[in-house]
Amino acid sequence: MAITYEELCTSREKTVGVTEHTLTRVFMIYGTDDPDEAENIGPQLNEYWNDELRVVERRFAPVKPSAAGTEGGVLLLTVTYQFRPVSTPGQPDEFTLNVGTTSERIFKPPPKQTIFDKEYQALSQEHYGAAGATDMDEPGDLIVVKDDEKGGRSVEGVDALIPTIEWSETHERSSLPVAYQQILARLTAKVNHDVWRGWPAKTWLFLGAQASRQKGENWRITYLFRIGVNVAHELVSDGGTITYTKDAHAYMWFRVVGVENAGVIEQKIHDVHVANVYQPADFVELGIGSEALS
Repeated sequence: MAITYEELCTSREKTVGVTEHTLTRVFMIYGTDDPDEAENIGPQLNEYWNDELRVVERRFAPVKPSAAGTEGGVLLLTVTYQFRPVSTPGQPDEFTLNVGTTSERIFKPPPKQTIFDKEYQALSQEHYGAAGATDMDEPGDLIVVKDDEKGGRSVEGVDALIPTIEWSETHERSSLPVAYQQILARLTAKVNHDVWRGWPAKTWLFLGAQASRQKGENWRITYLFRIGVNVAHELVSDGGTITYTKDAHAYMWFRVVGVENAGVIEQKIHDVHVANVYQPADFVELGIGSEALS
């Protein structure tokens, strides 16, 4: 006897729960009382309906046993679907903070600055440069100063470790429409224009996102950031003291000029230039919340 099945008119009952919604479909299977024989009958696990549901359970129950001769039995098949959850902005499923180090060459010890409410030496040539001593007869606090044969001095500096801060957080989204993909593209390589995750403006640099999804599941999107520290400092130039500020991810360089001192041309900083190469943007558009996470 051939195995056939039909969906009952009482099928497709929906249950609304606090954290998940389910749909139940009920089928009658004719021609066997053996669940193994009916294994490939009706909706299967990992099958989907309207791309919003996924099969999570198949249950068989005997209705009528097989009779002698050619008459088969009857089975009741109950198939449970689960709705794909819809995510809302807020706490991420996962987030990581990586405070590491990178090497930069420094030429003089800089003042202290605050990172994570603790004072660290912000050892960075980019921030401070080889300013030179105020008294050219003494090296001052310059690092590895050497006299050359012509009576001049060179500052060789030293490699030092500076802190680097990387952040990532993973959220679920029920869909990834083109409009949102365009938001991700537009915000990549931008800095926060307002307070973000408890940090001041222009300290977070959005590095982009990585998205993945299995059929019937939510999108899982990992957002990548780099965190920096805004600085305001002074240095001694050939014309006096220069006060300057630098946003965390701005690019800065010095212009050096030759200054004669007792018949010897010394190279000294003349001025400081800062370029904000990363434009500010509103990270609220990411839709992942903006509060500090703990």
